Amino acid sequence: MKNRLFAIVLAAFAALGLVATGAVATTGQASAATVRDTGSQVFVGFTKAETKQLARTGVAGVIDHPAISPNFSVSVDSESRFKRVYVPGRGYVRYATANGLVREAAAHNGNVWISYNKGRRYPFTLWTRW
Repeated sequence: MKNRLFAIVLAAFAALGLVATGAVATTGQASAATVRDTGSQVFVGFTKAETKQLARTGVAGVIDHPAISPNFSVSVDSESRFKRVYVPGRGYVRYATANGLVREAAAHNGNVWISYNKGRRYPFTLWTRW
C-alpha cells in the first residue's frame, strides 16, 4: 500500500509540474517547477505564475484524495485565513482543501511548495507563502 501511495503522490507531483510548466511556457517564459533535494527532504517549488496556473486548473485537488490526504500536513503563510483549530483527540488541524490553499496563495501573489520527508509522521507537506 505504501508503494502504491508513493506512486500516486509522485504522479501528482508530475501533474503539478507539467501543468505549471505548460501554462508558463504558453506565455513565452520557459520555466519549470524547482526541485531541491536537501538529503532529508525533497522540495518541489512553483513560481508565482505557476502558482496562479495551479489555482486556475484545480490540479492540487489530487492531494485531497482519501488515499493521499492522511499523509499530508500543511504549513501556511502567517496571514492565511485558514487558522489552526484545536480538536480534542486530534490536536491542531486546519480545515482547508489543497485547492483552497493554492488559490489563496495565488490571490496574494504568493508561491506554493510541496515537500517529501520520509522520516516524518506526515511525509508530505504543502507550503504556502506570500
